[in-house]
Amino acid sequence: QKEAGKAKDLQELKKLFTLMDADGSGTLSWSEFKDSFDDPEMARKWMLLDFQPEECKELFSLLDDGDGEIETDEFFDGLGRMKGMAQSKDIFRMQKSLDAMQGRLGAV
Repeated sequence: QKEAGKAKDLQELKKLFTLMDADGSGTLSWSEFKDSFDDPEMARKWMLLDFQPEECKELFSLLDDGDGEIETDEFFDGLGRMKGMAQSKDIFRMQKSLDAMQGRLGAV
């Protein structure tokens, strides 16, 4: 039953990604991502995933690997790791910050 729940969640995320990908490129630009929080139906889906409109920019930054677009793998991996209790989202946020710091320190 747990596997069926995961499969259903994955299907919902795939639908959300497809709805957001306005140009059909297979990636989400900042504009496409932001627009999804402005659309009432999609904003409701985000709220069901425990994300509020005011978290839009931060969420994009967390999911993006730094190239300015979110690819499908980044989207599913990131949201999959954040799904669940709010603490999971906080831990993922911290990990991304640490990764960014390590990258900057490694460049020094």
